[in-house]
Amino acid sequence: MAKTFNITPATMSYHINKLYGLGLIHVEQGEQNKLYLELDKERLTYLLSQIKDDLIK
Repeated sequence: MAKTFNITPATMSYHINKLYGLGLIHVEQGEQNKLYLELDKERLTYLLSQIKDDLIK
């Protein structure tokens, strides 16, 4: 995935960990050390709503 975005694996890992920490993605271990990432759309919608509300205030 890092190659796709033309960034280092360390940078990719950093950002994935940030997204995971915010509850925006779920990570599942697959076969042969593959990781599967899933976006939590409900969590994203909630966080964006909170940001919007904060900006409007």
